[in-house]
Amino acid sequence: MAALPLLLLLIFTALPSPDLTLKVDRSEAEKKYQDLKNRFQSLGYLKMKINQDFEDNSVILKVYLGPRYRIEGIEIEKSPLHSHLLYDDIGLTEGSFYSKSEIEKGIERILKRHLNHGFPFCSIRPQLVEISDNRLILRIEVSSGPMIKISDLIYNGKTKDWAVKRWIRFSPGIFNQQKINYWMSNLKKLYYIKDIEEKIIHSGSDYLLLFNGKEIRSEFFETGGSYEPNGGDYLIIFNLVIDNIFGTMRKISLNWESNRRLEFFYLEPWLIFPLRLELRLNDVWYDSLRVGRGEIGFSSENYKVYTGLERGDRSDEFIGL
Repeated sequence: MAALPLLLLLIFTALPSPDLTLKVDRSEAEKKYQDLKNRFQSLGYLKMKINQDFEDNSVILKVYLGPRYRIEGIEIEKSPLHSHLLYDDIGLTEGSFYSKSEIEKGIERILKRHLNHGFPFCSIRPQLVEISDNRLILRIEVSSGPMIKISDLIYNGKTKDWAVKRWIRFSPGIFNQQKINYWMSNLKKLYYIKDIEEKIIHSGSDYLLLFNGKEIRSEFFETGGSYEPNGGDYLIIFNLVIDNIFGTMRKISLNWESNRRLEFFYLEPWLIFPLRLELRLNDVWYDSLRVGRGEIGFSSENYKVYTGLERGDRSDEFIGL
């Protein structure tokens, strides 16, 4: 019987000390357990263990990290792109410690490269192969799918296809996700296009890019007025704004107040594209003065040039550039 206590003593003294000990409330123990496991395994401690000791309403978590794994080699298979570019994308060197976050970032870069070089149906499957002495081979299998050439763009929404293609300066060519994202970003600068969903359509031997646009109302109309019976004064107000005339991206606005104000604006984006032509007329009545102003302008995304004429009761004035 004396041998049993001795055996227990030997087992107890042979257990290593934990690398980390935490005391947590029982209600938080499961979440903390998973957080610790995910954290250390993502850093390369793939065989780490956590023991739990229960004490009243608390749990003592004892973390045993074990060996930290290294990436001994990297293999990228079945990609049609140049391999040296993909090895640069993965961003890991042989002999470095395993890092889940760095591997995920590298795989995302590899996927993005394929998406920007004609392979929208690409998928990537990473594998870890353990060889020996806590060393791993990172094997990345690329399923690129066919190279896709986009022959045309279809826009599903109120705005016309031809207007959308001119606005984003669409050109057919090899599928490029970065370019498509840029096109969608330019379309969303138009306030009435709130969101865009992209799809690829296979039509015969051609591949078409489909934009499903979610557009909001771009036409506004209001009218009203007032009448003062004692003085016989009346006021009529008329306001019209159309920001996307018949889906062509042309704009017109008209604001009229009887015997007080007339404002007119027209935007023509296509006549001298990529410059936009703007016409503006204002006629304002004051108590003893009436001022009229006309402008013509040419604008782009970053610049605007305009000139015009202002006429009052006494003289004309050149507005200038």
